[in-house]
Amino acid sequence: MAKRHERLKDFLAAEYPEFDPSVKSQRLKSLYSDFSKLHQVNEFGYNANVDYWRAVLLGCSLHGYLNYNGYTLVLDKRSLAQDFLWKNEGKPLALDCVLDSMEKEGTIISLQAYDRFYTTPSSTWSSWLWQRITPNLVASFSSTHPSSLYVVMPSVKEIAHNIYQTYTRLPVKTNVNSLMTFADFRKQYGNCYHRPLTDNDLKLLLRYLASKSKVVIEDGVHGYGSVSFMVIKFIEPNMPYKVTEQDKAMISIKTTCDALQYQTHEMQQQMEKLAISAHEHNLKKQKPQTLYALRRKRHIMDVLDKRLRSLAEMETLLLKMESAQDDMQIVQAFDNGAKSLRSIFATGLSVQSVEETMARIQEAYDDQKDVEQAMVDGSTYLTENDGTHYDDDLLLKELEELEQQEQQERKESPSQEISQRLEASWPSVPSASLQSSSNTSASSKHVVEQPSPSKEALLSTSHASNNESHSDHSPKIAELL
Repeated sequence: MAKRHERLKDFLAAEYPEFDPSVKSQRLKSLYSDFSKLHQVNEFGYNANVDYWRAVLLGCSLHGYLNYNGYTLVLDKRSLAQDFLWKNEGKPLALDCVLDSMEKEGTIISLQAYDRFYTTPSSTWSSWLWQRITPNLVASFSSTHPSSLYVVMPSVKEIAHNIYQTYTRLPVKTNVNSLMTFADFRKQYGNCYHRPLTDNDLKLLLRYLASKSKVVIEDGVHGYGSVSFMVIKFIEPNMPYKVTEQDKAMISIKTTCDALQYQTHEMQQQMEKLAISAHEHNLKKQKPQTLYALRRKRHIMDVLDKRLRSLAEMETLLLKMESAQDDMQIVQAFDNGAKSLRSIFATGLSVQSVEETMARIQEAYDDQKDVEQAMVDGSTYLTENDGTHYDDDLLLKELEELEQQEQQERKESPSQEISQRLEASWPSVPSASLQSSSNTSASSKHVVEQPSPSKEALLSTSHASNNESHSDHSPKIAELL
């Protein structure tokens, strides 16, 4: 009990800052006070305290820190305040109003009411079937409970949902993982959220899953050695809500395999012990004891060999039964596919309808081609009769002349560019020189007509005139200086 309280205190200190012992919290004093009458004067503060305690109780329940009468999904109203006894604060004085609020909203339900409410599945037909096939199961699940025990429904729903989701996520679902005994169910789903679930918790979860038609439960199924077992079967869509005779045979074979595996394991351990015993007696020179140990070891080895052969045969039979059921499901899938195909063909799909459809498509293609050709012919006719028809040879000749003109311009453009650069670089010539030069050239033109000089000659003449002009003016410049 003390260890459980320490675990609860560690969880509270780690998850809720108000319970951290290293921090003095005024909020904690308010939570541990009697705030039941606060509703009349400060409804907001009252609701805040109730919501806080609700979150604390749900968190502790979900993670398994509350344990009463073999349940971890149940609260005990009588001892709950004692579990939350805190240093310097004492017991919470207003937990009763918190639990009353949770009960009104359906967050918690008394264990007695849970037994009555979650006795039968939800649907009418499955309810009748449940009462027919599981008359002893209700009695085994139901018992007299103290009135102070309340089931925490959010924890039950979340863990049950987690269990079913774990099953549905299995890549392959066979009778090995969908059909199991209560011991198999405990081994497979006995731990959730890193906390162990008790057998009473598992029974609560199974009853909730059965009420939602997620599993079917049948008690008293005979297995190995005429021992009765509680059988749990996960229900898939379109699956009958019952444990069939094939399921019972499967359970019988599975329990036999489990028993043989247990026996072979025990025999192997006995053989190892006898081998050690024979070795020790031999070291002590105790021949009779050594021979006895070896004789028992040999006898157990013979029995073990028979058990292993029987186990191999049973496992082979179990595998064949599973394969047969898988084959049946495959055949059913094929049959459903064939029915679907026949229904499709019945709607009018046939070879004749396909040929007619393809012919209509070809006719549509031909019509489209005729329309396109008509548009081309119409465009040609309009072009030829719009009065703007030109001779192609004349247009080609004009195009050739344009190309020749462009080539000639490209050839002349470099020389013109050079001439423009030279003219821009010529120095300015005095007007007198230009006048004399022009007079000279005019007189020479009257005397005899000579060919016009080239640009190079003009350039040299210009340079010479420029030099002479500079030489004529140099003495005058010197005098001025």
